[in-house]
Order: sequence, then C-alpha cells, then structure tokens
Amino acid sequence: MALPAPSLAVRVVFRLAALFTFLSVLMGAVVCATESGFDCPSWPGCYPGRITPIGDINPWIEFTHRTVAILTGPILVVAAILGQRSPAVPGWVKRAQWLALAGGAAAAVFGMLIVLRGIPTWLGVVDLAAALTAMIATGIAAVAVTVLAPARRRAGLPAWGAVGVLLAYHLSGIVLAGPASLTRCLSWPVWTLVELDGAAAPQVLRLGLAGVAALLLALTGVRALRQPSLRGWGMAALALLTAVLAAGFLIGESGLPAEDRYEGAGLAVAAVYAGLSVTLLRVAVEIAIRETWRPVR
Repeated sequence: MALPAPSLAVRVVFRLAALFTFLSVLMGAVVCATESGFDCPSWPGCYPGRITPIGDINPWIEFTHRTVAILTGPILVVAAILGQRSPAVPGWVKRAQWLALAGGAAAAVFGMLIVLRGIPTWLGVVDLAAALTAMIATGIAAVAVTVLAPARRRAGLPAWGAVGVLLAYHLSGIVLAGPASLTRCLSWPVWTLVELDGAAAPQVLRLGLAGVAALLLALTGVRALRQPSLRGWGMAALALLTAVLAAGFLIGESGLPAEDRYEGAGLAVAAVYAGLSVTLLRVAVEIAIRETWRPVR
C-alpha cells in the first residue's frame, strides 16, 4: 500500500535544503578559486566589531559564502525534523536528511576553524567530504519527497559512476594541491602538469580520473537525452561538461596565477570555472537520483 504524499511544507523545505546546500558548496568553491578565504578574518562577522565587509569584492565573496552557509544550517534542521515527523516520508529518505544535517554541521564547524585557526590537509579532505555528502543527500531527499520505487536494475550506474569518480577526483585535489593552486578548489584539471602541485605521477593519475569522469559524464548526458523526463538534465550535463573542459584547457594554456585571481577578469574566470564545476557535479547527482528511483504515481 502506497504511503500518502508528503505535505507541501515538507516538499518545499526539502527543496530549499537541497538548494541552499548546493549554493553553500558552490560559494565555497568560488571563495577558494578567487583566493577570498581570509578576506573576512573574524567570525561570524567579517571583522572584529563589524559584521559586513568593506572595500573590494573579495571580502563580499567570503561573506556571501558565510551567510549562505549560516542560513543553510537552520533549513537542514527543519527539513530533518519535518521529515522525521511525516509518516509520508520513507525511512531511507529521513536517514538521508539526517545525514545531510550531520555533513552540513561538520562543514560549518570546519569552515569556522579554517578562518580562525586553519586546519591540516587531512581535515580539509574531511571538510570537503562532509559538504559534498550533505549536497548529495539533500538532492536525494528533495527528489524523493514522494513515494519512489526502484527503476530497472543498473539504470543509474553510469551516472553514479560519474559521481563517484568526481568525488575521488575532487577529494584527491586537496591532498595534491600546492599553495594557491586551483587544484584544491573543486575545479577540473587544466590538462597540464602544474608546477605548484609537486610530483608528476600523482598529477597524471588525477588527470586519468578526470578523463574517466568526462567519459562517464558524456555517457550519462547522452543516456539522459533519450529519456523525455531527463532530457533537460542531459542537455545541461553535456553543456556544462563542454564548458568546464574548454575553460580548463584555456586556463592551462594562458595560466592563471593566484595574484591574477584576486581581481578583475582573472577573478571572474576563476569564479565561473569553480561554479561550473560544482554545478556539473550537482547535475550528475540529479540525473543519477532520477534514473535510480521513479515515482510510483
């Protein structure tokens, strides 16, 4: 017997949780790519005795990320509580929302520590893993606000494979990246070895991961195009993949030192590059979810 449909409040809050979690991850990548992370040296306000930034755009980028992250927390709490109290929400969806809350809370704590004290590389990996876990879990919960049934076996495997390879790729970037390198900022490779990132062998391995991810994403996009309900997502995946590959190639050819990412056109290029990369990952997650589970009504 099918469960009743979740209330409008549950559906709206779940979707808001997915949106704000995605925006928080996206803005975190933009902060990293534009070297804006320490332009608001205090917490939670931007400066001691002052909440809002002054001066250039970089403090505003960091402050915007911080504001979105702070707003995301209460929305995740409300979503987890509403989901838990709703008999119309399946148990596995409730668990996904609590997992998202745990990941979001961990990422928020790490974000504060980064500003106030700094954290070691291994905690940076944990921080990113927590944020991406929250983004994926809220995406699953937002789609699954109605009773869902599994699709045909292996329906979402290429898409989930792309997501898995991308997660390994982005997490390894934190370990591999040198000081001020774009590698650590959820960005795609610039298709060349980066002197800042040290030894060549790990970089070659990571380029290989990027190649596998690109192939899986292309397959995911093409498969989605063949399904009317996923055609828009498939077009988005292929367009974003083309954009990030082209942008990475252009950045690799021209170079984009940290000092050029702090202002002007360089800042815009870095911000767009990081934003496209996060959006591509989120679209891949959406396709994977929608290929794996289908509404029963």
